Amino acid sequence: MISSDVPVYMIQMSDNKISQYYKEMVLPSWENLEYKVHMFEATTPETLGDMLRFDVLKSKKSNGREFSPTEKAVWYSHLNLWLKCTKPMIIIEHDCMTTAKFFIQRSLDFKFLSKDKNLSPCNAYFLTPKIANKLIVNAVKNPLTLNTDGFMYTVCKDEPRGFCCYPIMHPEIGVTIEHYT
Repeated sequence: MISSDVPVYMIQMSDNKISQYYKEMVLPSWENLEYKVHMFEATTPETLGDMLRFDVLKSKKSNGREFSPTEKAVWYSHLNLWLKCTKPMIIIEHDCMTTAKFFIQRSLDFKFLSKDKNLSPCNAYFLTPKIANKLIVNAVKNPLTLNTDGFMYTVCKDEPRGFCCYPIMHPEIGVTIEHYT
């Protein structure tokens, strides 16, 4: 299947200058390759749901600290798209640049699209309803101890990678997510 046949949903915040800056920077990379990108309004700390339970983070960088409100919002942004997944889709974040048109085998239910295994797994990925349901079940059954990238990598680590997308970040512009230190 040609990936441009699959709808792309970009998680972005229409009222956030930083989010819009990155969106405007990366959108041409998708549109120039004939991808149809649908804007998906991100969850914010003010619009969090109550479906997920958060424990303290358990990772090398963040072990033992609480999730920040924006980290929780990132979780809900991805979860809300998984809940809407009734047919194959590609999910990207507002800072996701693509470098090439990619192909997805019809037999695949999931594919990481990040250029490098050390880059954010949630920056770009393809999934079907089957994997969306698997992610939802795993996210709600126990309190969360990983951010979305760590969770996605843990649940889907054996899935194929596409190596065609990467996040951009300009230090003078900053990011939209706040991490507690």
